[in-house]
Amino acid sequence: MTIYNFYFDESSHDRAITHKDGKGLNIYLPSNNDLFVGLFWGFKQEKELEYLHQYSIIERYLKTIYGLDDSQEFKGSVIKQNNFKFGFNSFKPNTIKVYSNLFQLLDSEEVILHTHLYSKTEYLVTQYFKEINFPMGAINEKALIYSLTKFLFNYRNEEFLSGLFSSSSMSSKEFLEKLKSMLKTVIGNIPGIKRKEHELPALKEMLIILESAHIKTNPREKYEWDYKPLFIGLTKLLEELNIDINTVNLKIDPEGANRIVNVAKQQAFKLVSDEEDSSVNGLIRVADLLSNMFYRLTLALHESLKEDPFVNSDEHDYATKRILNEEWFNIKNEEIYQLYVSLNKILRTNNGNYWTTFSGIYFDYALLVFSLITYISENYESFKDFKSVTDKDHAEYFNTYVSLRLKDKFQDI
Repeated sequence: MTIYNFYFDESSHDRAITHKDGKGLNIYLPSNNDLFVGLFWGFKQEKELEYLHQYSIIERYLKTIYGLDDSQEFKGSVIKQNNFKFGFNSFKPNTIKVYSNLFQLLDSEEVILHTHLYSKTEYLVTQYFKEINFPMGAINEKALIYSLTKFLFNYRNEEFLSGLFSSSSMSSKEFLEKLKSMLKTVIGNIPGIKRKEHELPALKEMLIILESAHIKTNPREKYEWDYKPLFIGLTKLLEELNIDINTVNLKIDPEGANRIVNVAKQQAFKLVSDEEDSSVNGLIRVADLLSNMFYRLTLALHESLKEDPFVNSDEHDYATKRILNEEWFNIKNEEIYQLYVSLNKILRTNNGNYWTTFSGIYFDYALLVFSLITYISENYESFKDFKSVTDKDHAEYFNTYVSLRLKDKFQDI
């Protein structure tokens, strides 16, 4: 019987979603990410020593160039966020070396990857709106949750969002009325604005549903994170690959009161442990580096594309199109370009499975980060071909490319 070893670590991990007066939601603090990022990577157990040896050689080299001694861990946190300001294009020379070596290690059909990118806003919304009844007939609940999450994420008003918590003086009834009032305000301000033409009908439909639906709210002091989706996604990938869950040996970086490993056991993973942390197991450190990379990339994408806070509805900027800064596409050398190509090969060729990624219902930033990698890697035959297009045109072309993919994905909900 073939046994598979999988290694897991996470980034942008909030054990609970909380709100504090004067600070707002912890998930929206500076340098925090709306996405909880989890990363599993694995292979046949017989290959463990081989991959551990390969990574040990890589890590010794990386510690040397970063000036770390043998007792110090080489983790994703060693690489600062400003390296990701414009994606891989912002990488400093040492950062390029980190990921070029890491991608070489992972570039094998033997390696299985599973990325988990789950919106914290979606989790907050689904936990608060615990039960929705639709007296008007059949409703696409997933589409409603997607639209509601996107609305509250983009038109962000933290004073309003405080109403999702039991400590708020705002009753559930008041929250719902203010939500519908916000929707009506936005609907009244966006007709004729080109970038909102697809959003407008979705908001109108959402308002109609909220006006007629009976909604049972579930406000709490804090919303403890639920780790079950981590293993729902991984289980779906294993089923797709015809790998028996009983042959999967999970090695998880320890977390708090063993909550993650306990949930894994509840989800039918029998061979699971968190006895070794990243300081002991180098292959868990690989999962840390990868999860940290996706965390930094998606955070940088959000910083480039985020809407203004929704404070004054009359003065809010509805019209200005948000597209990626041209610097994301001002790739100056082929070494950077090849990083995108290498990562795309790992994700799309070596791991071209439907369940390689699990993103919940609100998929925008998961789709955005993979679209960026695909756009740069697959839409152009070579670095020379990529450079034949201006950075400004790339920004526009990518905006169109990802907008169409988002539209198609929403239609599949």
